[in-house]
Amino acid sequence: MGYHPHCHVFAHLRTSRARNCIGVNIVKLLRATPGSSIVGTQTGSLDAGELILKPPFCNPGEHKTIYRHSKETMKDLFEKATKVVGLTVNVWTEYDEDDVKRRAEGQKQTGEEWEQKARFFAGERERRIFFRVEVI
Repeated sequence: MGYHPHCHVFAHLRTSRARNCIGVNIVKLLRATPGSSIVGTQTGSLDAGELILKPPFCNPGEHKTIYRHSKETMKDLFEKATKVVGLTVNVWTEYDEDDVKRRAEGQKQTGEEWEQKARFFAGERERRIFFRVEVI
């Protein structure tokens, strides 16, 4: 039986150093056995970069940012982390396009403001990223 931890929404830290550190720590969960894998999801964007948070995710007047990965930067994070740890892996990342369709349907049924009120991430460029890192 394989070992397959699940990770959810972890890589939004502000600094590159912090993101790389968490990537290495997560990859350390892998066993050096072919088939060992980590699967998960991460809130992301088609355009990787910093996102300025607004209330209620920070206090009024406070300047707070997080990093939004693209599927490409997410893949790069894990590939670099596995090199540090010394594992050979396949890394798969993909956007959740079904979620995009559900969001569009929600906007049609309840108006465009639905997404802003009902979701932490909103906008045409925002995506949920699925990922899998598997030892080969």
